Amino acid sequence: MSILTIFSSSFFIKSSKIFLEYPSLLIITTFFLFIILSSLDLFIIFLCLESLTFITIILILLSEFQKNIALEAGLKYFYLSIISATFILLSISLLQGIFGSTNLLVLKNVLKGISSVHILTHINIFILSFIMALLFIGFFFKLTIFPGHMWAPDVYEGLSWPVLFYIGIIFKIVLLFIIIKLIMITFFHVSYTWNFIVWFCSFLSILIGTLGALIQNKIKKFIAYSSITHLGYILINLSVNTYWGIVVSIGYILIYFYTSVFFILLVSNIQSYSYRNVYYFSDLKNIFFYNKKFAFILAIVLLSFAGLPPTLGFFAKYWVFYNLVKSKYYFTTIILLINTLLSTFYYLKLIKHIFFYDYTKNKKKATLIIPHVKSKFLDIADYLCWITGTTEPGMRTFKYINFSSFIISFNSFTFWVIIIPFIWVINFNQLYNLLLNNLFLYYF
Repeated sequence: MSILTIFSSSFFIKSSKIFLEYPSLLIITTFFLFIILSSLDLFIIFLCLESLTFITIILILLSEFQKNIALEAGLKYFYLSIISATFILLSISLLQGIFGSTNLLVLKNVLKGISSVHILTHINIFILSFIMALLFIGFFFKLTIFPGHMWAPDVYEGLSWPVLFYIGIIFKIVLLFIIIKLIMITFFHVSYTWNFIVWFCSFLSILIGTLGALIQNKIKKFIAYSSITHLGYILINLSVNTYWGIVVSIGYILIYFYTSVFFILLVSNIQSYSYRNVYYFSDLKNIFFYNKKFAFILAIVLLSFAGLPPTLGFFAKYWVFYNLVKSKYYFTTIILLINTLLSTFYYLKLIKHIFFYDYTKNKKKATLIIPHVKSKFLDIADYLCWITGTTEPGMRTFKYINFSSFIISFNSFTFWVIIIPFIWVINFNQLYNLLLNNLFLYYF
């Protein structure tokens, strides 16, 4: 994904004139991400996360366009990262002091033994719940989950699209897998100390994200509030603390990742072709009249975010509600169903800007031109770009294709031909059995 970010950042790199620093920082970031995903020690995870935080601040400040906004975003992210680091480090130090280790497997064995013999008193349960609250709230600050959600809209507004792609998707998905690792490996057997905290924070995040997005007219702030909502749906499944809830959350993460990558690449591709920055909903006006296929694909992605059938988002939310009903969270299910109906309004609001505004007479369209290269690979890319509308009608030549166009075309091709049939045929029951036999039994 870092390679994809670099290749899809040509407009940002050319405008900011950072030909060496930006790719180098992304490569270093990828190295730390691999360490985080493979580590089983809380302190090492914390050190890598803080290293990533400083690199992220540098990436935010690299953008020379609207430098004042980028500086403000960098400072807000820095101050709130300090708060997050304080919570996480305090919880790690308490775990080290009480249990003598920060290794996830060692902590799992100790907590499993304590819970099996029922020797925890009310005071011990309170202390352990306090440690869990500190740890999860620290991660929630970085993940933009309540109560650490307030920085996301302002910081997102100051980000360039490639940096938003990294912070808003890649970094958050890594944090989600850290939380899944903590729940699945270490704290699964003492769920009574943390499940209410996770449920409460995720439930409020869904409500806050939906209400915040309803009044937005800026695309980046809209993405921030939308991500708060979707992350809340993921975490509310984890609060149920069942194997099935973990599987549903992993499936939702994959679908959210795929749809978010698709949406950000589409919007950034509009900016690359038109040489203008896309900030407001109004900047997406009349896309349907300029390029009908492109507008249709963008609308499908927005409907997927809203969770309407037969898109990927519908299947994700269906399994969320199925898991909540199966776990007897009836009140939560009813509130989230009403919330889902409300969320369709702001996605339809964006679709209205794309399709239902008066056609302007300005038909001037800019394209990125790259050298003519003959290749069978580019033949396929050219055909896919023409099919999906990411190149202009009558311009099916190699020089009008850039990397982001091919990625959008490839994604739209897999969206209809591969992903949808896969979701219909391979259901979550088979994924559950696969993970249960190969992953859960190893740790439990």
